[in-house]
Parts: sequence; C-alpha cells; structure tokens
Amino acid sequence: MTCFSARNSRRLITATLALLSIPYSLTSFADEDDAFNILAGAGVRYEDNLFRVDDGAALGNASKHDWVYTTNAGIKFDKVYSLQHVQLEATVTDNKYQENDFLDWTGFNYRAAWLWSITPRLTGTLV
Repeated sequence: MTCFSARNSRRLITATLALLSIPYSLTSFADEDDAFNILAGAGVRYEDNLFRVDDGAALGNASKHDWVYTTNAGIKFDKVYSLQHVQLEATVTDNKYQENDFLDWTGFNYRAAWLWSITPRLTGTLV
C-alpha cells in the first residue's frame, strides 16, 4: 500500500483537474462566422527586475521588483457584406503595479477598417 503525502495529493488533484479541463478549454462558444465578439482577459506577473537595472543601482523610492496586474476588455465586429469587409475593434487595458503605483496606466485602443472591393481585382483598404 502506497501512502501519499498532502503535497503529492495536491499535485495529483491539480494534474487530474488540468487534464479534465483540456476538452473544455479547446472548445469555444464563438465561431468565425460570428460578427460581434466580446473580449476579456486578466493576468498577473512578477517582475524581479522591473527597470532592467544592475544589482545595487540606486532607484530612489522605486522598488526593483513588483507584481503587475493586467485586465482588459473590449468588443470586436468583423463582418463581410458581399465584396465589402468591415472591421471594428475597441479595447481597454488597465495595468496596476503593487509597489510602484506611479507606473499604473490605462490604455484605450481602437481600430476601424473598411476593406472595399468594386471587383475581385479592384480592391483597397480604408483604415
């Protein structure tokens, strides 16, 4: 009889859940024929040398290492009408730093394009 420690049990449970979630992560609820989509995401990362400076460099009140929390949300519209193709996209990205809050920023990105066509050989793009 094999005895598992609590640490090994957690690893086994985590690996099992990860393997069971693969089929669900590969399926999507939107397909390429959907004209309108909602985008959302979040991330956390640790930067051990945020300013890319040598060890011992003076940084004033800034911390050399920090946690960065990123969130984003947006919308996307992509539709083909006969020979015309319309694309619209708008996203908001928010970055927050745990210790170096003077680096916090929010970015707004947007893009619009009309890929026009009079004939299959006479085309252009208006962005």
